[in-house]
Amino acid sequence: MYYLRIILLFLTISVSFSQPIHAGEPERFVLDNGLVVVLKEVHTAPLVALQLWVKTGSIHEGEYMGSGISHLVEHMLFKGTKRRGVGDIGRQMSAAGGDMGGYTSMDRTVYHMVMPADKAEIGLDILADAAMNSTFDEVEMKKEKDVILREMDMCKDDPDKYLSRKIWQEAFSHHPYQHPIIGYKELFSQLTKDDLLKYHQRFYVPNDMILSVVGDFNKSRMLANIKQYFNDGKRNSISPVYIPQEPMQIGKKKFEEEKDIKVAYLEMAFHIPDIRSRDLYPLDVMAIILGHGKSSILYQDLRERESIVYSIDAWSYTPQYPGLFGINAALEPENLQKAQKTIWKNIKKLAQGDITDEELEKARQMVIASFIFSQETVESQAADIASNEYVCGNINFNKDYVKGVGLVTKDDIKRVAKQYLCEDNLTIGILKPKVKEKVISPSIQVKVEPKIQKFVMDNGLVLLVFEDDSLPIVSIHAVFKGGVLFEEKGKEGVCNLLQKMMLKGTKNHTAKQIAEAIESRGGAISSYGGNNSLGCSVKVLKEDLDLGFSLLSDVLLNPSFPVDEMEKERRAVFAAIKSQDDDPFSYAVRILRENMWQNHPYRHNSLGTQESVRELTRNDLIAFHQGFCQPGNMVLAVFGDVKAQEIRQRVEGIWMGIKGQNLSQINLPDEPEQKGAKQVIQEKDKEQTIILLGFPGIGIMDPDKYVFDVMSSILSGNGSRLFVNLRDKYGLAYYVGVFSILGLSPGAYVFYIGTSRDKVDAALEGIKKEIGMIRNEAVSDEELSRAKTFLIGEHLQAQETNSAHGFDCALNELYGLGYEEVERFRIRINSVTKDDIKRVANKYLQDDKCTVIIVRPEDKKF
Repeated sequence: MYYLRIILLFLTISVSFSQPIHAGEPERFVLDNGLVVVLKEVHTAPLVALQLWVKTGSIHEGEYMGSGISHLVEHMLFKGTKRRGVGDIGRQMSAAGGDMGGYTSMDRTVYHMVMPADKAEIGLDILADAAMNSTFDEVEMKKEKDVILREMDMCKDDPDKYLSRKIWQEAFSHHPYQHPIIGYKELFSQLTKDDLLKYHQRFYVPNDMILSVVGDFNKSRMLANIKQYFNDGKRNSISPVYIPQEPMQIGKKKFEEEKDIKVAYLEMAFHIPDIRSRDLYPLDVMAIILGHGKSSILYQDLRERESIVYSIDAWSYTPQYPGLFGINAALEPENLQKAQKTIWKNIKKLAQGDITDEELEKARQMVIASFIFSQETVESQAADIASNEYVCGNINFNKDYVKGVGLVTKDDIKRVAKQYLCEDNLTIGILKPKVKEKVISPSIQVKVEPKIQKFVMDNGLVLLVFEDDSLPIVSIHAVFKGGVLFEEKGKEGVCNLLQKMMLKGTKNHTAKQIAEAIESRGGAISSYGGNNSLGCSVKVLKEDLDLGFSLLSDVLLNPSFPVDEMEKERRAVFAAIKSQDDDPFSYAVRILRENMWQNHPYRHNSLGTQESVRELTRNDLIAFHQGFCQPGNMVLAVFGDVKAQEIRQRVEGIWMGIKGQNLSQINLPDEPEQKGAKQVIQEKDKEQTIILLGFPGIGIMDPDKYVFDVMSSILSGNGSRLFVNLRDKYGLAYYVGVFSILGLSPGAYVFYIGTSRDKVDAALEGIKKEIGMIRNEAVSDEELSRAKTFLIGEHLQAQETNSAHGFDCALNELYGLGYEEVERFRIRINSVTKDDIKRVANKYLQDDKCTVIIVRPEDKKF
C-alpha cells in the first residue's frame, strides 16, 4: 500500500514497564530453511497476531525499478494458490473470525493477520500457502492491475499523499527512494505474469523472511506448527541488490504546484542518516520538541500565537538507508511565506541551543509513554518485534534505544539541528489551490469476565469502572448526549466547535498549559463531537492518574472559551470544511446527506457549514455546554490499572457537588417521506469516480441493528459478495462496500464504490444487482456462518484495548443500551437468521427509497 510517514520510536524504561504482566519475553528461532521466527506469548486476550515480513520493497526491484512490482505481488498474494481458488482465502479468514491485510513499503512487504487464538493454525496455513504457492492467475492479475491504476488516481486526489510522494521524488536523485512504491503507470502497465513469477521466486524464499507471532499461545506448540506449515519452503540463493548511494545535496530544491484543493500544503524535508547512526536519538527527540503535540514549539508559535497554520507537525524517518527529517503544515496560501519564516526562526533557535530542560524531559517522557501504549495490542507488538529484527537485527533493540534517548543532551540537539536543518540540505514542496474558473454545484467462544462495576451518583452521573492491571495504563472517557442531532437550526457545527474549545483554556489553565501538562508525561487528552454525542478522553500512565483526573474535570467543568482561541478554532473549522470537500468520498457523503434528508439534523455533517460556523458566538458555546455537559447527561468510564472503590471516591469528590438535570426532549422537525428514487450527479476536478446508494435506515435502539451488521458482513469486506463480484470478478472497483449512518434517530444504509468514469454504468448496475439478490434470495448457510464468525472476531479485536472497550461501554450506557451490550454482542449476532436478513433487506432496501450520488471527473478530462 501507499507509503506513510512514520517516526521510529522503540522504547522501554524499566523491567516493570518493559512487558505486559501477562506476557513473556520475545524469543528468536531460525528454521533449517533460513526462516527467522520471533515468538512472544501474551495472554491478556484470546488473540494471536501473525506478521510475515518479506525483505523486499520498492527499492529492491532491480530490473523492474519504478514498476511497482512489489506492490502488485502484495495485491496478488491472497488471490489464489495451488490449493485455494479465488476468494477462498478471504472466505476462510472470515469463517475463522480473522482479519488480514498487507502493505508495501520502500524496503519491505508485510502480510499481517489477527486471529482468535483457537484459529491461529488456520492463519499459519493460509499465510504459508500464500507466501510459497501463489499462482498469479492472469485473469485476476488484470483485475488487480485495474484496481491499482485507480489507486494511483486516488493518490493524486489526496493532497498529503501526493505532496509526500513528490518530496521523496525531488529529494532523491540517485537512490531508489525517488520512485513511487505504487510505480509509474507506463512501467506498471508492462508487467506480466512471468515478471511476477520471476520476482516472487527470487525474493519470496524463507531465508529472506521474518515471521513474527505474538499472542495467546504456547510457544513450543506454536513453533511446531510453524515448522509444519513453513518447512516446505526451500532456501535459495539471494543475489544482493545494488542500491546507489545518494550524493550529498549542495543546494536547496523547491517545487510548487496548483491543484483543485481549498487550502495550501507545505512540506520541508532535510536529508538525515540511517538508523545505524548515533544521530538517530537526537533527531527523534528534536522532532518531538519541534512538532509533536499541541505543546510543541511549532504548534505553539504558528498555530496558537500567530494563527498562520491550521496544522503542523515534524517527523524523523531513519530507515536502513539515509532518510528524511520533515515538517508538514496545512495553511492558507497567503500565509506560506510567513509560515516558512517562522519555521526557520525556530530551527535557528534550536541550532543555537535554545532548548529548555523541560522540553528535553517532555520528549523523553512522550516516547516512553508511546512505547507502553503500543503494548496494548498483539498486532502492534508483533510489528514492533519484526521491525526490530529486520531494521536493526536485534529483537531487543528497544533497550538499546532507551539508553540512547536517555543520553541525548541539549548540545546533541544543537549539533544535529545545525548540521542537518540547513537550507542547502532542504527540499521544499508546496501545493496551492487553483484559481477557480467555475463553481461546481454541490461462533467463537468468548470468555466473558464481568469485571465492570457501575455506580450511579445522586446527581445522575453514571460511573463505569473496569479493573485491569496487565499494563500500567488508565483510560478515562466522559461522554454526553449531544452532537448534530441536538443542534438548533442555524447553529450547525456548535457541538464540534465546543468540543475543540474545551481544550483551549479553563479558569485554571491556558490551552498551552493543558497541552504541556499532559504531553510532558507522555499522556494524551482529546475531545470529539459526532452525530449523537460529544465527549472528552484522557489516557495516562497509572502514576499520572491524579493529573489525568485533574485535567479532565477542569476542561469539563471550567472551560473559559477565550475569544482569541475561539477565532483560531473557527478558522481551523473553515479549513477543515474546505479540506473535506477536497476528498471525493467525503464530498459525496455530504451531498448524499443533503439529498436524503430535507429538514432532519442528520443532513448536516458535524463540522457545520461556513455560514453557520461564522455566526456562532461565545454565548452559543456556553449555552450548549451548560445544557449538555452536566452530570445528569454524563457517563464516565475509567478502565485500566485502577481500583473501583478508589475511583468512585475520587469521582464523588469532584462531581457530587455539581447539580444534574434531565436532558430536554429533542424536538426534531418533520421529515417528508421520500417518494421515488433520486439521482444526483456532481463533477469535480479529480481522478476517481465515487458512487453512493443511500437507503433510509434504523436507529441504534432498533434490534434489527444486528441484522444489518450480519448483512453488511456478507456484502462488504474481503471475500464478501461485493468484493468478489464487483472487484475480483469484474474489476469494477478499487474499493466497494457498505456503511451505516447510525444514531439515536433513524439514519441511513449506504452502498459505495470507487471506480473510473468509463465504468460508472456497469458499477451502478452491479451494485443494484447485488441489492436485488440480497432481497430476493436467501443467503447460504456458509455465508451466514462466515459473516457471524468474522463479526465476533472483529468485535473481539476491537475490544482488545481498555481505551476502546471503555469508550464502547460508555456510549452504550449513554444511549440506553446498557454497558453490558458490549458483552452481549456474540449472542445478538448468533441469533440472526437467514429470514431476518431477507426481511430487513426487503423492508429497507426499496428501489423507490434509493438516493444515488455520483461524483465524477469533469468532462474536460475526457
